[in-house]
Amino acid sequence: MKNIILITVFLLSCLSAYGESKIFDNIFTVNLAQTKTLDLGESKYIKNIIIQAEGIRNDVMVDVMVGGVGKGTIYAPDRDPSYLVTIEQRTRYLEFRHLQGGSLKVLSVVVNYSQSDNFPRKVKHKKFKSHVQKIASDTINIIDDLRLYTTLDEESKYLMPIKLSAGRLKIMSMAHGDLSLQTRKELVSLKSYIKRADSFLVELMEKPILFDLVVELLTLKETIIEILN
Repeated sequence: MKNIILITVFLLSCLSAYGESKIFDNIFTVNLAQTKTLDLGESKYIKNIIIQAEGIRNDVMVDVMVGGVGKGTIYAPDRDPSYLVTIEQRTRYLEFRHLQGGSLKVLSVVVNYSQSDNFPRKVKHKKFKSHVQKIASDTINIIDDLRLYTTLDEESKYLMPIKLSAGRLKIMSMAHGDLSLQTRKELVSLKSYIKRADSFLVELMEKPILFDLVVELLTLKETIIEILN
């Protein structure tokens, strides 16, 4: 007999303690070696989730992940029916990665949102001895916020190239100094990646919640142009 796994630590009567709860009942199955992604439609701060699922044929283990980071593991069948998956971060996507065993049919997911931390963080203006390192760090922070409000394809095409370039810039500045040829080369690269994403970033500016972040990123691009000139 297939065992039903109900993942929760709260009674339904307690759900009102959270800002909002939403049920996703589009059934999907996680098969051998698969990772399935559940698109929640928008990025919000999630407290925890309640998953109803059943193991098919054999015992199965599936990781629940956010951004590639494990949040909890589903064991089905032959495990305790109560299991907590704590998220405690903003995300738009929940990932279900098969670990071992048979298949897992996910019947529904209840997402418990929090009223707090639903909005992007402002860039923290930390003091840096190096102006270039500050540019790199600010860029990375902005991208980390923007990626929570984009699709996986948009993130891969536009945002991750900018973040990786900013990481290389920070490395070169720390290792060789702001005035080195290596650092200048990475400044040119970062400017180019941001410029390639200009039209996409302008589209993001139409979302009021992202306006300030995009303005800061495009301002950093103009600052890089001034440095290079």
